[in-house]
Parts: sequence; C-alpha cells; structure tokens
Amino acid sequence: MPETEEFPLIHDPRESLEKHFGFREFLSGQEPIVSAILAGKDTLAIMPTGGGKSLCFQLPAMVMDGLTIVVSPLIALMKDQVDSLVKKGVPATALNSTLSPSEQSARLDDIREGKFKLVYVAPERFRSNAFLSALSKVDIALFAVDEAHCLSQWGHDFRPDYLKLSEAVEKLGFPQTAAFTATATPIVRDDILKTLCLRDPYVAVSGFERPNLALTVKQCDSHRDKYDRIEAIVKEHKTGIIYCATRKKVEEVSDSLALMGFKTIAYHGGLDDKSRESAQNVFINRKADVAVATNAFGMGIDRSDVRFVIHFDVPGSIEAYYQEVGRAGRDGTDAVGQMLVGPGDLARRRSLIESDSVIEGPGSSEAARHKWSLFLELMRFAEGGSCRHDAILRYFGDDAETLAGCGRCDVCSVIGAGESMANAESAEEVSLLVRKSLSGVARIHGRYGLSAAVALLRGIE
Repeated sequence: MPETEEFPLIHDPRESLEKHFGFREFLSGQEPIVSAILAGKDTLAIMPTGGGKSLCFQLPAMVMDGLTIVVSPLIALMKDQVDSLVKKGVPATALNSTLSPSEQSARLDDIREGKFKLVYVAPERFRSNAFLSALSKVDIALFAVDEAHCLSQWGHDFRPDYLKLSEAVEKLGFPQTAAFTATATPIVRDDILKTLCLRDPYVAVSGFERPNLALTVKQCDSHRDKYDRIEAIVKEHKTGIIYCATRKKVEEVSDSLALMGFKTIAYHGGLDDKSRESAQNVFINRKADVAVATNAFGMGIDRSDVRFVIHFDVPGSIEAYYQEVGRAGRDGTDAVGQMLVGPGDLARRRSLIESDSVIEGPGSSEAARHKWSLFLELMRFAEGGSCRHDAILRYFGDDAETLAGCGRCDVCSVIGAGESMANAESAEEVSLLVRKSLSGVARIHGRYGLSAAVALLRGIE
C-alpha cells in the first residue's frame, strides 16, 4: 500500500499500537508474539478468549510492507473485525459468499492495486484456483489463520475447508504464516504445526487461567430447574450469552426469556444472513442484553461487558466450553460461567454426534468416536472432583497451577451467581450420573460401537 498523507505507514510497533489501535501498552502475552512475527518467524499463538489475539496479527499488518491475509471461518466474525478496523481508519476488507461475482472481482482488483492492508478471507475461497492465481500476484506479508483449531480433526470444531490451507500456502510460495486460536490441546497444536508446515515456529501458549471467572456446574432435575437458574442469573447479572445445542432450543429459550420480560436476541444457523447480522448488531450495540445462541455466536464479538455465560445444554467438549465461557468478563471484572446439567443431555449429545456422522458420510465413524470421547472428557470435568480451573489448565497442558480452594468455582466452595457454590449434594448427583455412564461405556468399549453405548446411556437417564 503506498504511503499517503492521510495514511502514513508506521514501522514502529508501539507507535502503531497507539496510532491505529488506541493503546499505549500491550496486553499480557501480546508483545512477544508481535515481536516474533515482525522478526519474520512463523508463529503459533494459543491465547485465551479475551486475550487480544486479533491485535497480534492486525498490528504487524500495519507495520509490515505488503498485504496480510486473514483466514476466518465465519462471515459474522469477519464483518465484526473488518467494521472495527475500518472505524479506526485501517484499510481492511473481506472476501466471502455475501459478495456478488462482480463485487468479488472489483474487490480483487482493489487488492492487487494495494488499497488494503488486511483482507479477511473465508477458507472455502481457497478451493478456487482463479482466486489463488490472483493472490499470487500480490505481495503477501503475512498469511494469518484465525481460529486455527478448525483445521484439526481432533479439535472441537473441525472444518474440512481448513485442510485446503496447506495447499494454499504452498501455491502462494510459502509466505510467512501465523496461526491463532483460543483453545488447543497439545495434540491439536501438533496438527496445526504439521498441516500448515510452520517452519521453525515461535510457539506461544498464554495462560489459560481466567481469575475473574466463577465456574460452576449445576445439576438440574428438569428443564424447569434450568429455566429457574437462568432467570435468577439474568436478573442478577443482566448481560450475557446463553448457549443451546439446537436451533429449536434457542428459539424456545429466547421466547421464554422474552415472556419473563427480558430483551433477548436469538442467533442460529437456521436464520438467513440478514437476520443473523441484524441479531448480532442488536446485541453488539447494546439494544438487547441477552443473546441466546448456538455455538457459532460469539466468535470475535467485541462486547466486553458480558457478565455471564450459561450453557443451557451441555457442550460437546472442554475446548468448546472454555472458548464459549471465556466470552464472559473480557473487561477483566467478575463474571459467571454456569453449565446446567440435566435429564436428556447425554442422549441429546449422542443424537447430535450421530446426525453429524450421517451428514459427513462414509468413513466418519472414527470422527464420531472422537467426538464422543471429547464429550466424555467434558462429563468427567462436570463430575466436579477437583478445582474447575485446575482441571482446565491440566487439560490444555498449561504449566500454571491453581491452589486448592481457589474461591472461583463450585468445587472450591465459591460464592458466586448469587448463592453458595458448595453444592455438595449437586456435585454428588453429577458424579453418580457420570460414574454410571463411564462405567457402562467402558464395559462395552470396542465391542458394540457408539449406538450400543448410547442405548445403554438412555437407560441411565
């Protein structure tokens, strides 16, 4: 991009940090990552939700000569980040399916002419040889892959289109590459490194610990109990996100909260693009304080005053849970994460896994088994035998330690969400349910398959 009086190039990262992004200091963990990228290193950065990972590729884009390509999985996520950058005066744009062919062509012409510093691209774009050919004529400073856990089949949110990125990197002449995600176990990290062919990479794993989050698992005997819990939490904490497993449940919970007098939005994949965008904007612009959504909602959403995240349905994995619950308290002040465990959760998750297996077609049985194993890990976490924060740090291979009696989870008898979190009776109920489940699955493991295991679990419920 040529230097102009209106937009002078700034090659000093700290000067650019203040000039373009309005910050005088880096957040914890940001500066080493930015320094590694500016030193020309391929990079893998694992940073918790709210840790400021986006700035770690946006700032180098403003300092380096050439174009930074950002691969992003969701149109809503692209729009949110591009809109935010444009408001700051940063020349950024996006290429995705919302553009007509003529608009895409015009956008590519502008990219070739150097009118942008950052271009957000959906992963499916890289299926097109014509698109890759057009990019090959551009000076690419950095190829940044956001939500990089999506390229691992062992992660919680695998997207097949992400696998094409290894071919794209090769066809583009192996530009400097950086991958970013909020949640990745050691096996997922290895997948990212191998798939993207990162060369002698700088690997940064920032602390997963969120000291301002009170984490709780609540056993509920019925859906009525779940509604009573969310009503109490919404009344006390006002602003937050409620995650549900299905579109139908999103609508049901949203309608129920509306009848209670709360301003809510519903967000799920069954809505058209315009409706999803409208719902997202209502929440971001603080015209509604509660979002009821499936798991796609929240990626990149820049609303710092979210005080609670509730999982109405048990999520599919610890990775999904921690990524979603981390959207509470991004401003650093106290926030609540509560998972509601109740009748039917095991069968519901089984149904979702089997539905995915049918959609994915032949050869998906191994993926279904892996999804089931991730879910069982989540249920072990929900059993509540040890500090929630300690359990999460161990799961992600974080070296930090949380002392017993952290005061920030139900297992350590925290006071949060308006009640005593000791919940000894509740924890014992969850423990009994999970022990029965795991014992039964272990006894038939490897002999009868997933369906038989699920049939057994139906009896437990």
